[in-house]
Amino acid sequence: MRWLLIASVVVVVGSALLLRWRRPAWFWMTFGVVYATLKVRLRYASVMDACDLTVAASRFRLTLARWFDWDTPRQRVPRLLWIKPTRTGLRLRVRMRPGQDAFDYSAAVDRLLADDGWDTVLAVLHGGVNRAILSWALTGERLFLGAFEQAPGCINVLDVGDEWIVRAVNVAPLDLTHAASRLTTMEHYWREFLPYRERMV
Repeated sequence: MRWLLIASVVVVVGSALLLRWRRPAWFWMTFGVVYATLKVRLRYASVMDACDLTVAASRFRLTLARWFDWDTPRQRVPRLLWIKPTRTGLRLRVRMRPGQDAFDYSAAVDRLLADDGWDTVLAVLHGGVNRAILSWALTGERLFLGAFEQAPGCINVLDVGDEWIVRAVNVAPLDLTHAASRLTTMEHYWREFLPYRERMV
């Protein structure tokens, strides 16, 4: 029985190594997806917390804390709703607070455009929502072009009339030429997370 178990392990490991060498796409869809999903499930909360990607506690919890004079609930990690494997990686769906999701912007923008009572608007938005609005302005469709880099505190300038005119994108007042770093925002988060990761290993 022991030899059968050892032989089975050797066959599985050998098959995985062979697939990884000869057929990386097959390796991913058979072994890689399972490993990556488990790793995301186990490390999701610690990674999000270490990168400070948290959301405020729910209103219900805050209300209970006020009523019973408890300590104010701390920021929490957004709920991971689902993980879907694809041929190139994993797609995650995270539950953000209302208005934080990049795809929740549409109705709010429609209401703003329908309101004739304003001339100039300053909107302080999440980088993902910025990308969604810029994508809409440039394509005329409600698409999401994720390749726009949005530096922290950057400014985008758009004229809205019969058509959109994009006048400026990703203007960072403290670094106009973006010479301070070539890293994206997510790469900065990753560098901040690495010291925590070394402690976890």
